[in-house]
Amino acid sequence: MTHSYHTRITKALTGLTLLATCLGAGAQDIPPAAVEVAEAQIRDIAPTVWVPGTVISKQDSQIASEITGNLLWVAEVGDQVKAGAPLARINDRVWQLQQANDLASVASLTSNLDFLVRQVERSERLAKTNNASQSELERLTMERDMVRQQLRAAEVALQRTRYDIERAVIKAPFDGIVVARYHQPGEHINQGEAAVRLTNVDNLEIKAQATLSSFRHVKAGSEVAIKTQAGTHVSKVRSLVPVGDERSRMLELRIAASAEHWLIGEAVKIELPNGESESSLTVPRDALVLRETQVYIFKVGKDDKAERIEVRTGNGYGSRIAVTGALAAGDLVIVRGAERLREGQALNILKQHVAVEGLAANS
Repeated sequence: MTHSYHTRITKALTGLTLLATCLGAGAQDIPPAAVEVAEAQIRDIAPTVWVPGTVISKQDSQIASEITGNLLWVAEVGDQVKAGAPLARINDRVWQLQQANDLASVASLTSNLDFLVRQVERSERLAKTNNASQSELERLTMERDMVRQQLRAAEVALQRTRYDIERAVIKAPFDGIVVARYHQPGEHINQGEAAVRLTNVDNLEIKAQATLSSFRHVKAGSEVAIKTQAGTHVSKVRSLVPVGDERSRMLELRIAASAEHWLIGEAVKIELPNGESESSLTVPRDALVLRETQVYIFKVGKDDKAERIEVRTGNGYGSRIAVTGALAAGDLVIVRGAERLREGQALNILKQHVAVEGLAANS
C-alpha cells in the first residue's frame, strides 16, 4: 500500500509539472492584445454628489388649431411625421365658399376700375379742349380712386380667406411622433384648442435640479457623468438657469443627451461637483476593471506588456476619476480591451486617447 501511495503522489507531481509547462507555453503563445490607451494625469477633482434628473425632449408641443370647425381627420398616435406634414384637417367648406365670393368681388371691382380708368382718361382729353367740365373730371377721378381702394380691400379679404383654408390643415412645426390625440374625427374643435401632442424623440436633453453648493461649481460646457440602469455615460452641461425655486432652493441645469442612450421620461442620476477641487492623479473611468472584491487597471509596462495595478478610487467628475495605487502621471493605462487581458500579455496599441484640458476637471 505504501508503494501504491508513493506511485500516486509521483504521478500527481508529474501532472502538475506538465500542466505548469503547458500553461507557460500557452502564455507565450498568446498573440498581442489590441488595446486603446490614455494617459494618467494630474487633474483638479472635486468631491461630488449625485442628483436626480429626467430625460426630456427639447421639442414637445401640444399643437393647437388656429381656426374653429369640425375635424375631418386626425393623425394616429404613434405616427411619425416630418415638419410641414398634416396632423389634422378641418372641414373648410365655408371658407371655400367664401373664397368663391371673394373672387367674384375682386373680378367685379377689377372690371369697374378698368371702366373708370378709361372714363377718367377720356374726361382728361375732353377737358383739354374745353368739351368736359372740370367737376365731372373730379367726380370720375374720385370714383376711380374709391374703387381702387375697394379692390385692394377685396384682395386682402381674398388672401385672408385663402389663409384660413391653409389653416384648416394643422401641420407639424417640427419632425416628431404623435404621442396623444386630444380630439377625434367628427368632433368640433375651437380656435386655440390642442388637437394632438407632437414630440421630437431625437432632440433630447436632461433636466436636473442642483443645490446651490453644486451649482456654484459647475458651468456651461463642463463634463458630467450620467448614470442609468444600463450604465454610465458622459455628457456636457448645455446651460444653467441661475434662478432658484423659492420652496426647494434648487436651481435648474440642462445637459445634452443623445437619443442613442436615453429615452424620454427616463430617470437618471447626474454627478455634480459639490465642493472645492483638489489636485489628484486621475484616469479615464473606462480604465477601471471592476470585480466583486477589487478594482484594478492595466497599464502599459516594460516592453509594451500589460501590467496589472490594484487601485482605490476617489472623487470622480466627468469622464475621469481619481485613483491611488502604483501609478504615476504620464503612465499609459488601457481604456479599451482590458477586460480579457492577462498579466504580462503583449500589447498592440491601436489608439491613444487625448484628454482635452478643462472638460473633465472642475476648473
